Amino acid sequence: MSGRTTDEVVMNEKRREDRLRACGPSVSRWDWPVARDLEAFGMFLPRSGVPRTR
Repeated sequence: MSGRTTDEVVMNEKRREDRLRACGPSVSRWDWPVARDLEAFGMFLPRSGVPRTR
C-alpha cells in the first residue's frame, strides 16, 4: 500500500477505473472463484461484452 491508507488505495483505484471508462472501453471485474472456474469464467466473458470465437 506504499504508506497509503485503505481509503486512499480504494479511491485511487476508483479514479483509475473512472479514467479507463472515460476512454471508452468496457471495464469488468471478477473475483477469484470466477477466475478459477473455467465454466463460470466462460459464461462471465460474453455477459461482459467479450465476443466468443471458435
